Amino acid sequence: MRNSTGNSDETTDGPRMRHERRHATALHGPAGHPIHPPLTDLVVGALSLGTVAALLGAFGVAEEALADTAFVAVCAGLLVALPTATAGFLDYITIPRGTPLRKAATIHWVLNIVALSTYLVSAALLEPGPGDGQVAIAGAVVAFAAWILLLGGGWLGGTMVFRYGMRVVEADAEPVLDAVKPTGPAERSIREPAPGSR
Repeated sequence: MRNSTGNSDETTDGPRMRHERRHATALHGPAGHPIHPPLTDLVVGALSLGTVAALLGAFGVAEEALADTAFVAVCAGLLVALPTATAGFLDYITIPRGTPLRKAATIHWVLNIVALSTYLVSAALLEPGPGDGQVAIAGAVVAFAAWILLLGGGWLGGTMVFRYGMRVVEADAEPVLDAVKPTGPAERSIREPAPGSR
């Protein structure tokens, strides 16, 4: 049987158990109900809205209204990104070093930090928009570049969950009413890689 990092679950001459992944803090979220993923939905949604509004406005579509929308949506996404990144970092530091999951997580947060930094530049370029009713073309272009980076980070985030089982609880037969509760079985344990498996 394989665990979430792709290593065997056998303990003889194999990887040892690192630790049970139980999270109790508010920013971690309870087992099976992590806080980071739903927060990322808000961030990606707001930043995507801001990007689309900026691009449409730059092409002259309802530019005056979309100038406001683009700036406000990008700023909202950046604000929500603060607790989102904090929750993600708290998850990140629990991942054993040297595992494929850790490598994927590192690339994930680097891409997202670069994307958010790029969106910050975009927000500065779009800032005059709400006052003069115009969308700066440079602001729209930078927002689109940031959005591409954000998609890359999001793809890796999905990889971490659906390929490596990050914060996943194996409870296929658990009744629905029990599964939705903020308490339940422990999440998958992450094991250290066996020698030569890195």
